[in-house]
Amino acid sequence: MKRNLLSVLLVLSSFVSYGQNIIGRITDTENQPIEYANIVALTSDSLFISGVTSDTQGNFSLPLPVKSPHEALLKISFVGYEDKYLSCRSNNVGTIQLIPSTVQLNEVTVTVPKFKLSSEGLLTNVTGTLLSKAGTGNDILEQLPNVQGSNGNFTVFGKGTPLIYINGKEVHNTVELETLSSEDVLSVKVITNPGAQYDNEVKAVIQIKTKRKAGEGFGGLVRSSYKQASRSGFIEQVSLNYRKDKLDLFTTLYYKNMYLKQTQTTEQTIYDKLEQNSNTNMLTHTQQIYGSAGFNYEFNDNHSIGATYTIDREPGNYVTNMYNTVSELEAAMQNVNYKHDGNMPKGTDHQLNTYYNGKVGNLQIDYNFDYLYRKSMKDQLTTQQAEGEEPTYITTTNRASNKLLASKIILSYPLGSGQIEAGSEYTYTRRNETFVNAEQLLNDTDDRINESNTAAFAKYSLQWKAWTLSAGIRYQFTRSDYYQKETKIKEQSRTYNKWLPEASVGYGGEKFQAQLSYGAKMTRPSYYMLASNVQYDDQYTYEGGNPLLQPSIYHNLNLEMMYEWIYFAAGYVHKNDEILNIDKPYNNNAILFTYANIDKVEEINAMLSLSPRFGCWEPTYSVSVNKQFLDNKLIRVTEKLEKPMFLFKLNNSFSLPQKWIIGINYSYNTSGHSGAILVKRSNRLDLRINKNFLRNQLSLSLQANDIFKSSYNSSIYYGNNMSMNIRNYSDSRNFQVSIVYRFNYTRSKYKGDGAGEDEKERF
Repeated sequence: MKRNLLSVLLVLSSFVSYGQNIIGRITDTENQPIEYANIVALTSDSLFISGVTSDTQGNFSLPLPVKSPHEALLKISFVGYEDKYLSCRSNNVGTIQLIPSTVQLNEVTVTVPKFKLSSEGLLTNVTGTLLSKAGTGNDILEQLPNVQGSNGNFTVFGKGTPLIYINGKEVHNTVELETLSSEDVLSVKVITNPGAQYDNEVKAVIQIKTKRKAGEGFGGLVRSSYKQASRSGFIEQVSLNYRKDKLDLFTTLYYKNMYLKQTQTTEQTIYDKLEQNSNTNMLTHTQQIYGSAGFNYEFNDNHSIGATYTIDREPGNYVTNMYNTVSELEAAMQNVNYKHDGNMPKGTDHQLNTYYNGKVGNLQIDYNFDYLYRKSMKDQLTTQQAEGEEPTYITTTNRASNKLLASKIILSYPLGSGQIEAGSEYTYTRRNETFVNAEQLLNDTDDRINESNTAAFAKYSLQWKAWTLSAGIRYQFTRSDYYQKETKIKEQSRTYNKWLPEASVGYGGEKFQAQLSYGAKMTRPSYYMLASNVQYDDQYTYEGGNPLLQPSIYHNLNLEMMYEWIYFAAGYVHKNDEILNIDKPYNNNAILFTYANIDKVEEINAMLSLSPRFGCWEPTYSVSVNKQFLDNKLIRVTEKLEKPMFLFKLNNSFSLPQKWIIGINYSYNTSGHSGAILVKRSNRLDLRINKNFLRNQLSLSLQANDIFKSSYNSSIYYGNNMSMNIRNYSDSRNFQVSIVYRFNYTRSKYKGDGAGEDEKERF
């Protein structure tokens, strides 16, 4: 024991006496930073000394336990680029450019690994794998083992809905994922323990990084898509880009016209009062008109500015027909029909993002300012007619407007053998919402919420050989003032402040990587959950918010491990004041669906994923399980709510001659509990075919989704006053064809990452 202790002390003393840091920056051929490049120090006989990875700006600080840097040889590597070796001639090696490697996908000479565990989460290499031929950004995310969802609506295993970034700029609209070609994507990183620089509510982050292409001048991309489900729809998109010297100009125009048909059967039981069975048909027609324009200007390698302005308008309407059969106790069965005619003349959303990205000496500066104006409207006419009676009408009008100002600054500086990040974020939100019922069957409301959030955060990361240690903390102060008809309501106004810490330790070997992390997060209720108005569904069912909801606190403990192509993850979540759906009596025999804080909910989860390669076949198979521990007595239900849910994903990609790519994906989930809901089993089989023409300028994609029409959204809700059994089908079986043409196309170099992202999500 004494001998081991003496050895440790000798090693530490060598660092104190002779240790020094080698600093530098890794970029591509366009001087764009490369994040998570591997920098390894080797002896003259190729023995490992120490290693680190580059940060978001490509910077690194490599500790060397040697007397002179001349004794070390540096090896720099990153997927999709050629390895580079150089001798250390000083403590500052300056900027090191990596050259893209040539990977012949059609000849299946791919050698880069598809997945690797980074210090923050699972890193997926897209370049050099069949994922690069998937189609769009949406198609890539659908195939990741720890991501579930489609068409811009994704969740991360064990974490919920993530923030999604493309080159550091947050995705505010699914258009950005639809218009992103998979061939332009370099890598995707799923962060399962977001650091202190992210808002307290952010439990997961997906960072998409695109390849940087050389070239100047005018270029563009034209995309046309056709979708056939129960009805046909289409998408048209044009993206233009102009580069000259240090200036980068870009714009996108996008139009979507889609229909969604849903069928649903519902069995509702209000205990000791009545049973109601309904068959529902709903047809929704939505359009989307989206436009964005912006610029990026690089003064030099260390300073750049930019701005992006977007507008978005999504008008739509829907018609819902419900055919209900009601059986009240000691009363004859009655047939009641409902028709909901809805109009959603959504106003035009406006958003402006500006940024400055710079470096002064070793100090990295990242600043963003955002302005957002969002307006939504919903008009609904409900026609209710019982058998043998005259119809009655219920007319409702709902208006909501949101204004947001947000700013965020992050400062990064190498300190010792690591790096410190510190910064602050401020957001101000003003939300107005009115609800009017012409017949006065429902209460009119006129609500306003003024909310300000001020946050400060700091994080320190230390790298020693293959080990990474980090710790951070975020302080957030929130003041929310709630008004009804311009009268402040003290009971619903609140002020709170939170200190939320996070820490992690990771090991990054050549074949084996592991990370253990802890983080505390806060989830505030959305503005919809806080609304005081009540929505009419039928004479026995209403929906509404709860202005008295409090934020939830999540304590997350995560373990991730990866050995070559085997990935394992496990997690534990302790939730205080969790927000769940509940029901309570309303207007005699009716029920009001609303929300409430539940004292404690616990959850455990685990995942195993395998991603080997067999010649032209690239499978990714995964199985995950999620189990909650919720005391049913807390929500006053008799049903046990602890059945685990398993999810199986079997994704297969095949590279065939003549550059044909075929994907066959199958998923299956068992039944299991989530909150007070039993989610029933479901499965789906998807097929996709991709082919490039004209030296990859023209791309054709064919997709057949939910081939056997087996993807149903079925569940049973268990409440204190009622239960509801639902079986819903939402047009998931469909056929799609997309054609993309590029000419001299280069992606924007925009570096803004936005501010106030948490508030935007709550809208």
